[in-house]
Amino acid sequence: MSGPDSLAPLSYTLAHVVGVEEEELVRGLRQTDVVQRAVELAKEQLVLPQDEVTALGQDVLCKVFGALVNLACIGGVQLVKEQDGLDLMIDGMQADIYAVRYFAVAGLQNMCGQDYECAWRVVQTNSEPLLHELLSTTGSDEQMRRVVVGALANIDVAKQQSAPPTVPKPKTRRERKAAEAAAAARAKKDQEVAALLAEEVETRRQLDRVERFREWHFAKVIEKHVLRAIGRARQKLAAATLIEAAARGMPARRQARALRHERRRHTMATRTQAAARGMPARKEARHLRQARGATSTLTRTVAPTLTRAAALTLTRTAARSLGLPLPLTVALNCGRSVVRRGCSARGGAS
Repeated sequence: MSGPDSLAPLSYTLAHVVGVEEEELVRGLRQTDVVQRAVELAKEQLVLPQDEVTALGQDVLCKVFGALVNLACIGGVQLVKEQDGLDLMIDGMQADIYAVRYFAVAGLQNMCGQDYECAWRVVQTNSEPLLHELLSTTGSDEQMRRVVVGALANIDVAKQQSAPPTVPKPKTRRERKAAEAAAAARAKKDQEVAALLAEEVETRRQLDRVERFREWHFAKVIEKHVLRAIGRARQKLAAATLIEAAARGMPARRQARALRHERRRHTMATRTQAAARGMPARKEARHLRQARGATSTLTRTVAPTLTRAAALTLTRTAARSLGLPLPLTVALNCGRSVVRRGCSARGGAS
C-alpha cells in the first residue's frame, strides 16, 4: 500500500463485496501485505494525542477500522488476527474519536463471534472492563450499546463453550498472588455484569424481533405497491395492445364496410333496373288481365240470351274492336261453345 489515498478503494471494496466474491477477495488479500500496512498506518495515527490528529489522520483511522470490521464480517477473521488487526481493535476501544471506538467494538463483536481465541484474547488483555465501562456510559446511544452488548455476549458464549488457552504458571509467590487477585476481581466483575448483560441481551433480541417485523411489514407494503404497479402496467399494456390492434384493423374494417355499401348499392341498382325493365310488360299483362276479365264477364252475362249466330258475331266484333290476340279469341270460342250447349239444351226443351 503506497499511502492513505489507497485506503479508499480497499474500504469501498470490502463494504460492497457480496456473495462468492467475498472468499475470492479474502484469498487475494491473504497473499499480500495490504492489511498489515493498513494496520501500521492506523497505529501511527492512534498513538498520537487527539489534538495532533489531523483530518487526514481521522479519515485514515475510520477507513482502516471500517475495512477491518467488514473484513471480519465476510470471513477474514483469521487474516485480521494474523496481521495484528485484533490488537489494533483492542487498542481502539480507548481512542478519543467516537467513530474509532465504535468501529473497534463492532470489529471485536465480529471477531469474538466467529473465533473463541479472539474472545479469550480480549479477556487475557484485561480489555473486558473497557467494554463494561462503555456499556455503562453509552446512555441513550443505541448504536454503541448494540455493538457493546454483542461483543460482551459473544465473549460470554466463548467462556461457556470453550476452555481458556493455557498460560504459563506464575513462578513466584508474588506473581501467583497477583494472578489470583486478578482472577477474583474478574469473577466479581463478571457477576456484577452478568445480570446487566442478560437484560441487555434480552432487550437486543426484542429490538431485533421488532426490527425484523418492521422489515417484514415494509417488505409486504412494498410488495403490495409493486404488485399494484405491475397490475396497472399490465392493464396499460393490454389497452395499448388493443388500441394498436384496433388501429391496425381500422383500414380493413373501413374497406370491408365500403365493400358492403358497394354491394348494397349494386344490389339496389340491379333491383331498380330489373323493376324498370319489367314495368311495361307488367302494365301490358295487367291490362290484358283486365280486358280478359271484362270480356269474360260480358260473355257470361250476354251470351245465354243470344242465338248462336248473334253470339258469334258479337264475339268477333268485340275481338276486333278490342284488338284481342288469338288466345282471347279461343277463349271466346269457348264461350260460344257454352252458348251452343245452352242453345241445344233449350232446343231439347222445346
